[in-house]
Amino acid sequence: MTEMDTLYPIVGNPLNKSRWHVYNRPYSEYIVDADVLNEPRVRKAFERLATLRRPVMLDLCAPTHTLQDFYNSTSVQSFKAAAVSVQEDPSKQVNEKIGLTNIIANLAAPDYIQKLERWLGRDMLDFTTAFPVGAFYNLNNTWNFYFEITQWLLTHTNPDQGAILLETPPPAVFAERNMPIDRWLQFLAGNNIYVNYLSSHYASDTSSSGLLFLQRTPASAGLRCAK
Repeated sequence: MTEMDTLYPIVGNPLNKSRWHVYNRPYSEYIVDADVLNEPRVRKAFERLATLRRPVMLDLCAPTHTLQDFYNSTSVQSFKAAAVSVQEDPSKQVNEKIGLTNIIANLAAPDYIQKLERWLGRDMLDFTTAFPVGAFYNLNNTWNFYFEITQWLLTHTNPDQGAILLETPPPAVFAERNMPIDRWLQFLAGNNIYVNYLSSHYASDTSSSGLLFLQRTPASAGLRCAK
C-alpha cells in the first residue's frame, strides 16, 4: 500500500452514463487549448511523437475522430492508438488499417482498466489526452474517478518523456467536494513527475475547467501502481 492508497481510496460508481455525451474535436484543438499553460513542454511532447517509430497514444472520453485527425495532420507513418468511448465508431475498418482501436468502455464500470491493459499489453504510453468537455459536472464521485485513472496512466506512461494532457474539474468542484488537489500534485512532484497545473482556463473563474500537464522523467522510473 502506498501513500496514495491511504490518502485517496478508490470507492463508488462515479459516472452517470445517461448524461454522458460524445464530442468530435480536432486533435489540434487539444494543443491549442494547452497554450494557456504557457508550457513549451506540451508542444515539444507533441512534436516528439513524429520522431518515434511507432508512438503509442491514448485518448480517453472521445471517439476515434480526434486521433484520426492527428494521424492525417502529422508526419507520423505508423502508430498504436486507442480512443475510449461508450459508442462504437463506424470507421472501424479504416481505423484498423492505420493502427487505431476503438475501445468501448464505460469508465465507471469495474472492467475498464482491464480493457485498457489488454489493448496496451507490454507497451508504454507516449502521449495521453482526455478532454471530457464538461463531463466532470456529471460525475458523482469526481475525486476517486479522476485520480484512479490518472494514477493508472502515470504508471503506464513511458518514463522517457511520456506525457499526459488532461482537462480537470473546475476549481469549484474541487472546493465543494473537499478535494486536496495541491497535496496530490505535491505527491506527484515528489515522485519526479513534471507537473504544470492551471486551475481554470480563465482567471478568477471557478466554474471553468482547468488543465493539467504531466510528464514522466527518467528519475520517475521507479513509479509503481498502487495495489
